[in-house]
Amino acid sequence: QKLSTRGWGDQVKIYSNQIKIYYEKLEKHKKLSEVEAEKAKRQKDIEDMQKASKKVEIDKDRFKTVEKKREEEEFSKQISDLVDKAEKLNHDYDLQRTKALKKGELLEESPYSEITEIYKEIKQKISDRGWNDQIQIYSNQIKIYQDKLEQIKNLVEVEAKKAQREKQLEDMHKFKEGYKPEKKKEIKPEYTEEDALLDKAMSLIDEAEKTVKRYELSLKKDILLLGSPYNIAIANYENAKKIFEKIDWKDEARRLIKTIKFYEEKKDRDDKLRELEKKKLEEPQIQEMAVKIISDKELLERQKKIMEFEQRKKDVDENAAKIFDFIQSAEKIAQEYEMKIQSGIFDYDNPYDKIIEIYRDARIEFEKIGWKEESIKLLETIKYYNEKKEQDKKIRTSEAEKIKQREQDLLYQQKLLEQARVEQEELLKEKEKAKFLRRDRVVQFETQKDKAFRLMDNAKYELNQNNFEKAIELYMDSEVIFTEIGWQEGIKMIRDSITIIKKKKEAFELQEKAIAEDLFEKLQIEEKLEEKFAKTEDIRRYQQEEKRKELQKIQLEKEREREISEKAYQLLEEGTSLLENTKFDDAYEKYIKARELFNNIFWKREVSRINNELLFILKREKRKVEILIDIKIKKAEEAKKMEVLKLETKRERQELEKRKKKEKRSLAKEELDRKLSQKLEKAYKFIEDYRYNEGVLLFMEELKRLNRIGNQEEAKKITKQIEKIKSETDVLVITFEELMETKKGDSFESAYKALDKAHVSLENNRIMKAISELNEAKFNLEKLKIGNKYVKEIENKISTLREKLGKKAIKKAPEGKAGVIDDENERLSARITARREERRKKVLDLLKKD
Repeated sequence: QKLSTRGWGDQVKIYSNQIKIYYEKLEKHKKLSEVEAEKAKRQKDIEDMQKASKKVEIDKDRFKTVEKKREEEEFSKQISDLVDKAEKLNHDYDLQRTKALKKGELLEESPYSEITEIYKEIKQKISDRGWNDQIQIYSNQIKIYQDKLEQIKNLVEVEAKKAQREKQLEDMHKFKEGYKPEKKKEIKPEYTEEDALLDKAMSLIDEAEKTVKRYELSLKKDILLLGSPYNIAIANYENAKKIFEKIDWKDEARRLIKTIKFYEEKKDRDDKLRELEKKKLEEPQIQEMAVKIISDKELLERQKKIMEFEQRKKDVDENAAKIFDFIQSAEKIAQEYEMKIQSGIFDYDNPYDKIIEIYRDARIEFEKIGWKEESIKLLETIKYYNEKKEQDKKIRTSEAEKIKQREQDLLYQQKLLEQARVEQEELLKEKEKAKFLRRDRVVQFETQKDKAFRLMDNAKYELNQNNFEKAIELYMDSEVIFTEIGWQEGIKMIRDSITIIKKKKEAFELQEKAIAEDLFEKLQIEEKLEEKFAKTEDIRRYQQEEKRKELQKIQLEKEREREISEKAYQLLEEGTSLLENTKFDDAYEKYIKARELFNNIFWKREVSRINNELLFILKREKRKVEILIDIKIKKAEEAKKMEVLKLETKRERQELEKRKKKEKRSLAKEELDRKLSQKLEKAYKFIEDYRYNEGVLLFMEELKRLNRIGNQEEAKKITKQIEKIKSETDVLVITFEELMETKKGDSFESAYKALDKAHVSLENNRIMKAISELNEAKFNLEKLKIGNKYVKEIENKISTLREKLGKKAIKKAPEGKAGVIDDENERLSARITARREERRKKVLDLLKKD
């Protein structure tokens, strides 16, 4: 919900997928719980039949279910770890990119390729596991990160062009020599014709600015000795404006119109000033010679005024530099924001109000120092950023609509998936029909082709009889057949043959005409025609021979292709037949051989059909049969177990009478059993409180006492319970040691108590405290001889907890998106704690039953 309010559409989709995964896991857990409940009920019925509450064997099927459930949980954890790894890479990259954007830089390398590979690995694993309903989720994730990778590549190219453009705009806004803007990371783009035109325009503008600046700095000299630069500046700006229009920089071209008007006004003022200077020179020479003798006092006064003027000029320059710094900071803010928007980040408020305020303050400062022209120029910039602000509002509105549309598309996609499942069977039937139609088309193609060749043979016979019209008619009939079957080589061959026949017909008609004319001319014409026909016939024969060879080659290739395809289709039919008879391995071999044959003749569509349909159906059917076989085996095993239980029930009923006789003898043992029970209850209490070492210590003391008095039966029970605790608990238990003299020491007691405290801390998810208590246990064990065999295991546990603690710290670093990750981690932690508590209770129940 938080990501959705911030507009992080891609991240919303990711966590929506995660929610869906855990909902599915919850459904699986509920089903497993129902199965466990049914098994518990059945076990209770059996116990009621037996009417004996002691020595009930643990249901092996139940342990198998628990083991299977544990495997499912481990596999889910493995998948979750891979997802966490991928999302951590994405999260770290987002942090680095945000920092880089704040500095005005762009990260060219991204981890999206590695993330894509991780999700592909996850997809393969869940596919092998048979979790087909989750494949689409990770396919969507792969597509998302592939799109992000493509977006980053496009952004790098855009930023390359933009960096060059910004550099040129900065050069255009320089008004003071020595002013250098902050350097940015250069991304060198490909140099195009547009870049060449842009360089030309910027050089024209730069030349105009330098010329005007040199002229204005030299105005304290005689103005009539200097040439006016404004005509050159106006011409340069006109040319630059035309270039900007040519490369479609319309906004920059409009700005140059204001600059041209500004220099035209300056030109008018300069012309008036020159007229005044000329008039002064035309005044009477007497005024020129009336030079007063300047006294020392007047000279000092004038020097003082000059110094004041220079100081004022220096102050103005300093103020101008500060103003330009403000403008540069505003431009930098705008650039950073635009880079974020282009990257699809809409978490920040738009800075255009702040930028406009900076430009307004700059205008006021320009007016204070008398730079009226620069102040007027900033009006256009303020207008430009007002327009940008409106555009940003529209973009944000559009992005919100896109997010809404994406959600609708997701719902629609789910409907399509459901519809696709229904249509799968129909699609298979249609493809079977298409297979037979394809065969019919191949047969029809060959039949029509043979028919056309027979017509061509008839046409050649008619041509030999000089029946040209009939031959052309037969060739055209062949062309119609080739056109119907779409054989372009045959069409081209027919058209060439018709052209040759027409030429031969013309020659024949000329020959007939020549017979009616003079005999001498006839002989000459015949001679020439025969010579010409000889050459033409040779060429025609050569062409026909080449075409015949090409045709034979094509026919041989088609024949080979037809034979291979028929063989492949035969293999597919055999494979389908084997599949129907549940001979999956043989069917798989047939499909693979057929796929290789189709690959050899480059029938990619059939290869794709085998991969995506036939092999998929084979795997699915094989899985169904395996499940059915497993169910049958389980039912048979359950039936056998029921028979065994019935026999045992009968036997135990007979033994029940014997037990009653032994009850009197057992009364003597009850006192001992009561004492034993008290200690065992105390041990169970320790185990319930996660103090496994203290509980096992009591078990070991009781075991030693039972061995001493020869009560082997109870000793075996306690030994069995100790072994179960050892196998079922994750905590390190060191009180199994037989060296009782070692256990009397304070170091050993401190060590196992510290280990029990560490386990309690882990159950409460207090990792730092657990690490501290494990270190305490390690310190005490290092003092003992038996400690070395446990120190390494404790160190490994500490390392694991520190790594887990490190991952949590990383996930708490960012805000916004990180908050959602923390919430998710807390929920996962709570669920893991609940599962551990449930598993602990099951272990205790089993121990109490024994």
